[in-house]
Amino acid sequence: MRKVPRLGEDVDARLLEPAGAGDWKVTWEDLPPGWSATLKSRTARLYGPGDEARLWVFQRDPQRKTVQVSDSDFGRMPISDRMRPRYLQALEAATQVIRGARAGSVSAESISEMKGMLNRCVRMDQPDWKSVYDALGRPSLSMARKAAEDFGYLARALRQNKSGQVQPGADWVIADMAKALRQYPGLADAISNALASIKDSAPRLDRGASLDHGSGLKADPLRAVDTSSSDPYIVSQVARAKVERANTQHERALRVLVEFLEAHRYTVERSRLVDAFCHLKTGPAIFEVKSITRANERTQCRHALSQLYEYRYIHKISNASLWIVLSDQPRQGWIADYLLRDRGLELIWIKDGAIGGPSQSRLLESGSERRRREGQLSADMGPRVSHTPTARSE
Repeated sequence: MRKVPRLGEDVDARLLEPAGAGDWKVTWEDLPPGWSATLKSRTARLYGPGDEARLWVFQRDPQRKTVQVSDSDFGRMPISDRMRPRYLQALEAATQVIRGARAGSVSAESISEMKGMLNRCVRMDQPDWKSVYDALGRPSLSMARKAAEDFGYLARALRQNKSGQVQPGADWVIADMAKALRQYPGLADAISNALASIKDSAPRLDRGASLDHGSGLKADPLRAVDTSSSDPYIVSQVARAKVERANTQHERALRVLVEFLEAHRYTVERSRLVDAFCHLKTGPAIFEVKSITRANERTQCRHALSQLYEYRYIHKISNASLWIVLSDQPRQGWIADYLLRDRGLELIWIKDGAIGGPSQSRLLESGSERRRREGQLSADMGPRVSHTPTARSE
């Protein structure tokens, strides 16, 4: 029995004839009678009548019985590291609104992002719209459109205050929106399920365990050190990690780091060796935490430097950025310059219970911001001087 095509469905189509502007009329075996399908090509491929291609359904109109299919992954790209924390903040803010959160606890930016997620589903004009649509449980487009309008109204109301948040006396704004949003069938469940789904979609560290700072770093069995490996290097490094993690300063620094990252909706993990791992907006990142004193800061930074390179190799994450997290600011100024400029690592430290250091702002920067910064840095530094010795002329 032939079935009505579903959004996102893959089809093995046959091209019939050109339909203008690079489009083609297509058909496939299960296309119901009376329906027509058009290929909206985004590739440079040259097609001809009778060609067969694996395509996917990205738009359909049941009333007109028309389908549009694509030969590109645009629209169903996975949710990126840059967008994932923004989506998580939006979904959590939307959940708070629906539950009747008090004014002042919800930001206009997060609510506006929720509106944007729903509009992605309606307009189908962003690289990841299909991934967002699936995460939200494939809502009806009419409901998504109306809910987006309501979230947009709430975001505008929140922005009326200079701080971007409603004053306590205006709790009725959120209460009114919560009542309206609860009337959409299944919306609350869709938002809750999307929150869980997008969290689970974050790429994981091989053999890693999730960090939950709320459960206490010392007692969590997921973070128990495993010394059962037959590899003597692994055993020695795990033993070193065990000693380091027993240090109160190390534990405190790690806790500050984890709480900061989780506050910005990053999923943080650790393995037997790695103190912390997450996907920042710029990609995967490995963190090594070191407690330091005046006497050992150079030695600790040396250990961290070698460990990070080896951890990246062991876990096979060649594109991971490497971060050294110190329990205090190092007293020797050349250390920061050496790690950042010569070794290309990132360096942060804990000061007065907060994250500081030269790489602090890079924890939250986007990929485009990083490319601009690195381009400017290269221009400022000029051509690198080669340290390779040249042959002496006799």
